[in-house]
Amino acid sequence: MGKKSSRVPRKTAGGRALPAGLRDLLRQRRLSLDWSLARAGEETGISGAHLSLIELGRRIPRLEAAKQLSEALDLDAPSRDALLSAVVLAHGGADSEREQELLRSGWERVLDNHDLEVRPVDASQVRVELAGAHSATASEHDQDQASFRGQEGHVSVPLLREGDLPTARKKTIGQVRLSPEVLPPSERLDELFAWKLMKLPLTWVSDLLRPGDVLLVAACTGDSLPERLRPSDVWVLRHAKRITLARIQHGGPRGGVLLLPTRESRGDVERVPSRAVIGRVVAAIRT
Repeated sequence: MGKKSSRVPRKTAGGRALPAGLRDLLRQRRLSLDWSLARAGEETGISGAHLSLIELGRRIPRLEAAKQLSEALDLDAPSRDALLSAVVLAHGGADSEREQELLRSGWERVLDNHDLEVRPVDASQVRVELAGAHSATASEHDQDQASFRGQEGHVSVPLLREGDLPTARKKTIGQVRLSPEVLPPSERLDELFAWKLMKLPLTWVSDLLRPGDVLLVAACTGDSLPERLRPSDVWVLRHAKRITLARIQHGGPRGGVLLLPTRESRGDVERVPSRAVIGRVVAAIRT
């Protein structure tokens, strides 16, 4: 019978909770052992009432409690790492070396199959057109989706100088005309802009970018980030005076966003202000 923990799971911050898939996993594992909430509380050292709130997404366990939970439920290594890294993220990031290691090990399993892939495309699918003497402002491109439809069914996306943001004050230097097949489905065309890379960005993701590649970005500021961020998405940020590509998570109660390291870098998680976020990478293409 497990010892009662002195650590009490805390309330979720700002409505945040463990991912639904992890909560379902905990519940299913408990039921597979034929444990009631009361019995699970005895085995894990966490009260049955708190376990119920964790499963419902109304509480986030502290790291020590999550360790007790994973041991009592005999979770396999991938599930244990995912649980512990999710707890670290939900509480606002990693402060100790041990927490850093837990966060890295959990995210390694996610990142293994989600590298940033550069798609080679032929000239019939993508054409980069530089503007002439007159450059339209980005606000002229801020129209409804139909206005982006070019000739022969192609889509026209404003091309900006590398590092420029899609604001009315910045001038476009041309346009990228591309076949709709190049874009993932359901992308909002009115949010897209493009950079033709001259200098390679600082990357916190595995990538094969080269100078001359075209990066298609869906504009999204830190204030408009979705509540749930997909672990497979790569984001563009302005960090340390450089354009940076990284996977990110919300920073929890301490605010900002967390830059998540790659398996190769073995670096630490880093917190940056939300205002650093520029947008989400839609595609990286090479002609």
